Amino acid sequence: MERRDFDCIVKVQKAWRLYNHKRKMLEQRAEAASMLKGRKERRRESVEIKWDGDYINYEENTELQTVMDTYSFVLFIYLAFILL
Repeated sequence: MERRDFDCIVKVQKAWRLYNHKRKMLEQRAEAASMLKGRKERRRESVEIKWDGDYINYEENTELQTVMDTYSFVLFIYLAFILL
């Protein structure tokens, strides 16, 4: 068998294994969702927590403000690169 044929066979086998793995994962997710359907509740501790909006105290933290002013553009580019 030629090397090219072997490479094609390996690619097909890899794709088949990935397909089977994803299918099994989706089946398990659907089974877990059907088992818990309508019975999931929020944690008692998390229900009463109100969102303050600023947990890092940005308005009073001058060091954080200077860091964000100097590196915010770089941070934005990094996050955009990750999302792409």
